[in-house]
Amino acid sequence: MDNPSEQERAQLTVNGDEANAVLTIIARRGSGQAIGETDWVRLFCCEPYQWMKTRESELGVALTEGDFVRFVLSPELAGDALELRRTLDQWRGADFRACSVQALDYLPPQACIRAKIFPVIKPQRNSFAHCCDAGSAVFLALDPRLTPQQLRNMITHELHHVGVYELWDIRARRYRNLAANLRTALAWMDAFSEGMAMLAAAGGAHIHPQAAGTPEDRERWDRDMADFNANLKRVDRFLLDIIESRLPPAETEAAGRSLFGVQGPWYTVGWKMASIVESCYGREGLLECMLDWRLLLARYNAAMCKSTVGSEGKRLTLWSPLLLQYLMNGEP
Repeated sequence: MDNPSEQERAQLTVNGDEANAVLTIIARRGSGQAIGETDWVRLFCCEPYQWMKTRESELGVALTEGDFVRFVLSPELAGDALELRRTLDQWRGADFRACSVQALDYLPPQACIRAKIFPVIKPQRNSFAHCCDAGSAVFLALDPRLTPQQLRNMITHELHHVGVYELWDIRARRYRNLAANLRTALAWMDAFSEGMAMLAAAGGAHIHPQAAGTPEDRERWDRDMADFNANLKRVDRFLLDIIESRLPPAETEAAGRSLFGVQGPWYTVGWKMASIVESCYGREGLLECMLDWRLLLARYNAAMCKSTVGSEGKRLTLWSPLLLQYLMNGEP
């Protein structure tokens, strides 16, 4: 596979139609004007809303027009309208290109970031990347509380996810001859990209991943990092349970999702491994791991076998020999 050109590596479009449609309805209602059918059609037929509805459906969450109408017409949202309009105007001027360049610094040269960026107003104030066969989109929930640096970190984080997703075909080819349970475990290991994205958004392992976050965010991160050894063992056990067929699909899904948390083991363990691997193998050695997650675990163990003591003076847990044996041998 030829590496894409610099121009091809980042292709972004910004579409604020959903947020504009919501704010237009709120403004009409606030000024005593009638809200017509065309106002609702403009909202429910716009591209960001349609993508959002599809994404929620894939997650098994019903996004009904009736529920959304009630949300849009709620007094609480009307009270936030002026701040949301100001935020939308500010976010349109964000340097999305700079965010994509920062994300690409932590992606292999084969990676591209091709994404639609949707600033949206929705009931849940979570932002996320959604990647599927139709393409990739980054949903940015308008939040007036975010500082410019927090916004930049959030955009960079989500764009990094898009870049990792675009490498899926390369990983799939490397995994195609593995046993089915191993492929399932490796698919779950895509979640380590949460830690990679934290590293990319911060700008390097020397910068605290919550440097731009609130004091509460930083305290939670430090508290969870203090439990690194226990969290690595949780992930180790989860992956072995998949490989050794101890979890039915429904329980696998629930157990895997429990490792996300607010910024749970997929984030903290992923970040710590990435930081250590980059320190030992260099940036190029880390980026290779995004093409095959087995390298990330193996290189982390190899790096820690040379040191076995983390920067905090604490002996860090290794991935179990059995898990690495399964992953490297290609069958349970």
